[in-house]
Parts: sequence; structure tokens; C-alpha cells
Amino acid sequence: MELSKNHNIAVFDSFLKTNKQWLDWLTELNLTKLTDVPLSGGWSIGQLYLHLINETSWYLEQSALCLGNEEHINDSMTESAKSMFENNSFPQIKIKGDPLINDSIPQPSSKESLIESFNSLSAKAKEIWSEYLLSEVYGKTQHPGLNYFNPEEWIQYADMHMRHHIKQKEFILKALRY
Repeated sequence: MELSKNHNIAVFDSFLKTNKQWLDWLTELNLTKLTDVPLSGGWSIGQLYLHLINETSWYLEQSALCLGNEEHINDSMTESAKSMFENNSFPQIKIKGDPLINDSIPQPSSKESLIESFNSLSAKAKEIWSEYLLSEVYGKTQHPGLNYFNPEEWIQYADMHMRHHIKQKEFILKALRY
């Protein structure tokens, strides 16, 4: 398989920018604000951060698993996923996650642990992107609902996911009047 070396650096830069934005917002919040839950229910800001950390870690793991093999190279994503990637964003609808996952997200133990985790996500993404740029072959791994993504698509998906949750962060803060 011959690869085009026209990797979209904007995808990676956007991921780093979004990750940094979430990190910067942490400076505005103490642990009490991070663990407050709106009276209407749902997640605290800290639980939202943990969700982003957990999901992004998994997306980056998937990206890394694609490197060095050609598994599923000819498999594609769903039509709805193609539309998301073309628009570089999730649909502008409220997406209900798996209740078992949503209800099992704990409160963060500390603000510092969130900062450390977001810094780790950035470092891991940089490591994967470097390997991806040097990789002569890469395959795809399967997303549970959207089918197959390559390493770059996983990083783009992680960025889209983090950006998608910005409105939820704003909603939570507004509900808490911060």
C-alpha cells in the first residue's frame, strides 16, 4: 500500500488547541465548582472532564492501534460519520450516551489530577502523530457505532467530541450560575 504523505496537520493542531482550551478553563474552577451538580441533575463539570479524559484516551488508543498494520484498511465509516467528518463537527443535537457509562462517572479527586490527565492526552497525541507521520502503513479500527477510522480520523474524532461538549460545559456553568 502506498500512502500519501499529505497528512492534515490542521487536524492535529485543532486537537491540541481544543485540549489546551479545556485545560485553560480549569484555571477558572476550584474543586467545589468542579464537583457541584446542577439542581436539574446531570453531570458536574468535573464529571464532564473525566468523561472527556476517558473517551479521548480510548480514541487515542484506537489511533495507536491502527499504526504498523493494514487491518481493515478497506473498511469505511458510516454515511453519518462521513457527514460528521466533512463538517468537522458532531450534529447539533443532544446525544444521549449509554446510561451505564453516564451514571458510573465519579467526581474528580482533584483539580490537579484533571490537569495532569489533559497534559497526558496532549503528550500521547503528539507521540501518536509523530509515529503516524513516519508510518509506512496504517489500518483502521472500529468505532462502536460509526464503523472504521484511521489514525488521523481518530484524532479528528477526539477533537470533534471535545468541541461537542463545550455547550454542555456552558449549560452546566449557567445552571450553577458561575
